[in-house]
Amino acid sequence: MARLFISHATGDRKFVEDELVGLLRALGFDPWFAETDIQTSEQWERCILGALKSSKWFVLVMSPRSATSERVKDEIAWAVDEAPDRIVPIMIEHCNPRDFHIKSTLKFGDPDRHVIALFDSVNSQQFVPRRDRHGVSENDYGIVFSCKNPFSASKRIVLAAGSFGYGTWACVRFLLSNDFLAHPLTMQITDAEFLIETDILWEAPQHIKLHVARTLTNGA
Repeated sequence: MARLFISHATGDRKFVEDELVGLLRALGFDPWFAETDIQTSEQWERCILGALKSSKWFVLVMSPRSATSERVKDEIAWAVDEAPDRIVPIMIEHCNPRDFHIKSTLKFGDPDRHVIALFDSVNSQQFVPRRDRHGVSENDYGIVFSCKNPFSASKRIVLAAGSFGYGTWACVRFLLSNDFLAHPLTMQITDAEFLIETDILWEAPQHIKLHVARTLTNGA
């Protein structure tokens, strides 16, 4: 009997208990859901993470309440990373599906041309790496995301990527610099995104300039 993990908001527990669990069992599944509130990260890791790992399918109960639930977002983050092809959404009340995702205003790619670039949707600004007449890179750009670690409330998850390898290299240097470590968004432990630029000299990133530092939000 395949186990199903049911991700839901506390306000939707009655629907899960009265409508969903019985139906899933009748179909031959073994549904699992948190029957009590999870108060701490330690409880989340012990109770929820174990159930997630032992489940074959991830059922997401979508509603305005689950769209604003931090616990549901943590569970979705795990499912997207570990079981992206086994997520089954069930919308029980109208809501915007995009509310379940972290909104980044920084994107890879030029929306109008097929070139390598970074795009800032807030200012409609493109950041395109330059090359000299010999095709040698003169600068590069990179994006850094700093987010809450769903498995440990006291730690962070950091993602960094450049247009090219120089940009990724520069992102790592940026993460180790005071420009990042002492930045107000970092000090406040806020989910944030950063866009940097680096000059390239002797095939290595040099001066790093911060162009964008912005809080990550949820929704469209």
